[in-house]
Amino acid sequence: MLFIYGTLREGAKNRSKVKGLLSSSQSAATLGSLYLSGKYPLLLKAGGTRIVGELVELVDEAEAFNILDPFEGREYKRAQIDVTTESGEKKVAWAYLYREDSPPDDAIRIDSGDWLEYSKSK
Repeated sequence: MLFIYGTLREGAKNRSKVKGLLSSSQSAATLGSLYLSGKYPLLLKAGGTRIVGELVELVDEAEAFNILDPFEGREYKRAQIDVTTESGEKKVAWAYLYREDSPPDDAIRIDSGDWLEYSKSK
């Protein structure tokens, strides 16, 4: 399972990167801090903001990560996090977190925790 919170979400510009890799998707959230750096969101595990995203079931995790790891690049690290589904079920899922412990100086905090909503308002 993978928690996606940015450009891979349904309705976002890079959704096509994961379209054929998913067997299912549901609304979910995690706690952390969300920032915008340039045109991409950054998730930090530290923080108490409810971060909105999707919990996706991957058809083949190894194949998916062979595609997504290089796509996400060196700014991100794949790590396991706690996620809560829309129905309240607790899960552990992979997510791409920002590699550093604090955001870049030019990053803008997304207080709503919803990058998709934020990006549509800009």
